Amino acid sequence: MNPANDFEADLLYAVIRVMPMLMACAAGFVFALVFRTRHRLAAALVLAGTMLLFLAQGIYLYWEHVFIPEVEMQGQLPETLDALVLYGLPYVNALGVLLLLAAAFVGRNESHAPPHFYGDE
Repeated sequence: MNPANDFEADLLYAVIRVMPMLMACAAGFVFALVFRTRHRLAAALVLAGTMLLFLAQGIYLYWEHVFIPEVEMQGQLPETLDALVLYGLPYVNALGVLLLLAAAFVGRNESHAPPHFYGDE
């Protein structure tokens, strides 16, 4: 089998594997843009969080399926850079999720207390 075909197949399978996350990030972009006038801070946090998640997925795909095979063919794999990327990407993902969680709770108006069960007596 041709190594170029293996490379293309591996990259295609990897893109298909992360496609749900990429589509969720794209939906987050759209929702953030649609609701940016009504909920500015929440939309900004969603936009930043989905951008980080999208960026992390893209970097991972490029790193694992394009950069590493190219460098391994030359026989020079910078292990410290590899460790930095592979250990750093989960932190980028975590920051993206944290921004999405923050977006869920910003802008809540606490002045509207729920009605009391007994009502006004």
